[in-house]
Amino acid sequence: MNGRGFVLPTTLALLVLVSVSTSSIWFLLHADLQAIGRGRAALQARYTAEAALLAASAAFPPRIEPLSRGDGYPLPGEGELVVFPGPPHGFRLSWLDESRGGMGPDALGIVARVQAVAGASRTLAGVLMPARSPYAPAALLIAAGSLHRVGLDLAAGNGLGTAQITVVGDAMAGALAAQDVAAARRLESERPGDSVAVAQAIRVPLFLQDANRQPEERDRWELGSFGRQARFLQGGRINGLRGEGLLVVAGDLRLEGSVDFFGVILVQGTLELASDSCAVRGFVQVQSLRVGAPCSFARDADAIGLADRLQALPRAVRLQAILNREAPGT
Repeated sequence: MNGRGFVLPTTLALLVLVSVSTSSIWFLLHADLQAIGRGRAALQARYTAEAALLAASAAFPPRIEPLSRGDGYPLPGEGELVVFPGPPHGFRLSWLDESRGGMGPDALGIVARVQAVAGASRTLAGVLMPARSPYAPAALLIAAGSLHRVGLDLAAGNGLGTAQITVVGDAMAGALAAQDVAAARRLESERPGDSVAVAQAIRVPLFLQDANRQPEERDRWELGSFGRQARFLQGGRINGLRGEGLLVVAGDLRLEGSVDFFGVILVQGTLELASDSCAVRGFVQVQSLRVGAPCSFARDADAIGLADRLQALPRAVRLQAILNREAPGT
């Protein structure tokens, strides 16, 4: 009788002990999972804030003018919620309060306020500055991704089929680039096996405005003795282009004769290749390319630097610093 009376309290005590242990383990696991969830949400909020600052820097067009809040420097959805990468994640961008100073004459401060899952939020401040080197993201940038090959008979009357171009990058940048993803895919379909980067195009009218240059107007040009200079043309035909420096064309351009150029060529419209021989080292940007004769393009940092010394070239805007704290005065 005494033995049976001892078993029941012992069993009850063990059940209570197991229940307490199970509850404690569940409570600890629940607390750990909540902490992990809050940490993940906070990390997602930070990543979203960093992505917002990078999106702001990528929205600024390459320019030679100092950074300012004026025309040409918009913030994506300024002050409004931009959903990224999807609900409930989103960010708002605004300018950093300049009354506190510290940005410098060539810098801009922006603020990214972020909301994420589980009520997580984050505010980061970023410092934007122009890049030191001239903007030249590839050997050949075809903004619209439009590359048309025409029969050589159309350019030289020899009926030898379609012309090809050779494009070579260097250690600083690749061979080919286009202005957006859709344009890059179009260009890749024209050149299977080539990787096409996505990069902003220099806005030629904005560049002419910043440089205070007025394009020369003429239908046909003879530039076989180009020498070393910066030249700004409205468009037309060039019969022979041999020299070094910078050539900016505000319209369409057709190249004929012998082409051997060392520097930077920017064409607002279509570049048509109808030359006897063609080699360009440096950086070339066009809206679209019409190939009627072979040509080689090679990115060359020395050629780009030479053009920049003759006429300051646009600089990309870069995110130089992230202030890992709540931005003051915001």
